[in-house]
Amino acid sequence: MLLVREVLAPLASAVGLPGDLVGTADAWGEGFVAELDYSAEAANAALFNANVRQGQLSGSVFAPPVVEGFSSRRVLTTEWVDGERLDRCRAPEDVPRLCSLAMSTYLQMMLQDGVLHCDPHPGNLLRTAEGKLCILDWGLVTTISPDLQLTLIEHVAHLTAEDYAKATAPPHRLAPTLAAPRPAAAPAPPPPHPSRRPLPTAGPAAAPQVPNDLVRLGFVPEGGETDIESSGVVDYLTFVYSTWNSGGGASKLDVPALLARVQELTAETENGLFQIPPYFAYIAKSFSVLEGIGLSSDPDYSIVQETLPYISRRIMSDPSPRTAGALETFVFGDVKDDRTARVLSPKRVETLLQGARKYAAATAAVDGADPTLLQPLDTEAAADALLDTLQTPSPLQALVVEQLTLVLAASSRQLWSRLRDASPRVELAGGEDRSLLGLLVDPLGLFRASRLVENDERDHKALEAARRLVEAASSLVGGAPADATAGPDGEGAANAEAAALARALVRKAWERREHIPAISRLFLVEALDQTAARLGRGR
Repeated sequence: MLLVREVLAPLASAVGLPGDLVGTADAWGEGFVAELDYSAEAANAALFNANVRQGQLSGSVFAPPVVEGFSSRRVLTTEWVDGERLDRCRAPEDVPRLCSLAMSTYLQMMLQDGVLHCDPHPGNLLRTAEGKLCILDWGLVTTISPDLQLTLIEHVAHLTAEDYAKATAPPHRLAPTLAAPRPAAAPAPPPPHPSRRPLPTAGPAAAPQVPNDLVRLGFVPEGGETDIESSGVVDYLTFVYSTWNSGGGASKLDVPALLARVQELTAETENGLFQIPPYFAYIAKSFSVLEGIGLSSDPDYSIVQETLPYISRRIMSDPSPRTAGALETFVFGDVKDDRTARVLSPKRVETLLQGARKYAAATAAVDGADPTLLQPLDTEAAADALLDTLQTPSPLQALVVEQLTLVLAASSRQLWSRLRDASPRVELAGGEDRSLLGLLVDPLGLFRASRLVENDERDHKALEAARRLVEAASSLVGGAPADATAGPDGEGAANAEAAALARALVRKAWERREHIPAISRLFLVEALDQTAARLGRGR
């Protein structure tokens, strides 16, 4: 490590390799030294098990429990675990589920717990006889600050939603300060070892023109903002991200050509364009190993797509305003900030729901099921989930109330228009022709041309999105792809499932009727806000 730091790092910088190579060498060296302290390794394993017990991963993944009386700084004793390496598993049909479980586990460590296991080689990932995932060797870990976790969530959400332009456009950068390790979720286990190198936190919000996630994550240095916004760089990043997203790992990328292009872009800018921040070394190591295990069982494995289950669950449940922003970006796209125009994207919502279902399948009680083969959605569970969302204050609740109010109002206006058009016509003095229904409800014709009774372009989009979402929900409830409902039999099955879901909603809503007044107030306030916005746009 001394040779790497004092000789190779300066030499690499001299030939143009970007990044803080000395800092990277320090990060690796500190990790290697920390691995020699087995009391720290025992604390890391205990912390992981404590975190797992508090969430949905409980019962599916674990670290070998440490035998305290027979362990010390130089000796580590754990309970024996019967298992086989994930890459040599005698139940290959279970490997996809375990890969998905491993990905969700590592994402939780990195983006929620703040302590990431950095040595997930195949020998350290075991499948037990019960089909559980056991993670060995907790000597090498790194800590991740809460602010950096949110930045990574935003970035991964952009990638999984294929918002590559968004993936190059957030509000502020990482400051060159160090964060204290994130406090343990449970007070009982010892804290992470202090010798581990913490990761940087984000500093104050910079000017709006600071362009991208890559700047905030430290991959673009000071002075590179203008260059990263140029069309050539964005096109380059879009190509790399989309190819990587499609699966297959580095085999689908011309790595030498990509490295040559990076060097060209770096040489063309005064301060260099790309760099590798020191903290990223261990993250890259962990997830590249996980990608390799996935590719060993599926040549088209996409590590970006495998992040979708965890990211879907996280952005739908996390109350953080920044996570809420990632959720809105995911479901609304570029119009997320225009509350007078935004409408849910049915395709993206379906992607989000399928990701959440995959997470549930991967982290559920071990049954050997392949999470890529989604089982029919339980209508009872679906009804409970929707009602829980409406009862629990969260960004997801606000989003659902907003869009449901929009659809209900548009449906009411559409119904009124149909009834009015079907009503007999009455010819008034002066030759004015009006519908009988319209004349009875609005004798003076004050609202005939009002935006309150006529749907606009957004309303039509909302109704179409609602129709497509109902179709998608029917296919999810029935466990079949959307196009499988084509034809009389498929359509009947989908309608039956949708009707079952509706009945479950009505029954469970009645069971929770004490919450109806509070939920009704939410819809009333949102309806008043939307009405005021419509009148304001009409001026």
